[in-house]
Amino acid sequence: MGLLDELEKEARLRQGEPAAASADREAREKAFREQAEPAMDRILEFLRKLFAQVEQLGLRTRVSFELAGFGPIHAETEPGYQLRPMREPGLYRIEVGGTLQILSDECPIRHVEGAAKVEAMMRLFRQHRLGGAQVLRKDDHGQAVEAVFRPRGKIDLRAEIEASATTGQIRFRLGQLRRPGGGPANGCRGSGWTRPFSTGSATTSCAAPIDCSRNPFRSRSAASFAPASSAIP
Repeated sequence: MGLLDELEKEARLRQGEPAAASADREAREKAFREQAEPAMDRILEFLRKLFAQVEQLGLRTRVSFELAGFGPIHAETEPGYQLRPMREPGLYRIEVGGTLQILSDECPIRHVEGAAKVEAMMRLFRQHRLGGAQVLRKDDHGQAVEAVFRPRGKIDLRAEIEASATTGQIRFRLGQLRRPGGGPANGCRGSGWTRPFSTGSATTSCAAPIDCSRNPFRSRSAASFAPASSAIP
């Protein structure tokens, strides 16, 4: 193949790229309208009914997770969940808010000695906005050298479910229970998932019905806050 032939072939390929990109975009938009939007509607309706029942019954979920550098923290959800749906062309987002009340009496007490170790634990508690630090002794310069730590307070929980025609995906993301450094806390594996919805050539579980038979308010570890694949359409 000569140089001119190669250039002509490249030109034909480039001319075909916009058409292919347009077809792919149209397929994603069609799948978004026909599959992702109805699935998000079902998720929203399920959450509204679920939270209404939780409020009525006053149900609480006990949660345990490991805070790296301290140890186990035990808490339970408080009634009062917030749902904030947002819709715009090609995007459907549901934000969920809630609160965990730390069960301080069930959390361990850590007795720490040494200025560097006390400061490190203080920094860890400040980073996670935890109360429960009590200084027992300071040195001649006013530096804390002995303290006890027992977590108390509340933890905000934030989750987001988003369907996008641009990415062709439905994404779930849990926005709290993160360890220092940004990764999920120990026991919080699976702090989110991303799933493509069908564009015609492949099938996904977007059309599957929501499983309302599972009880999401039984005692569990923080890891299971990410919903199982069978529970979300």
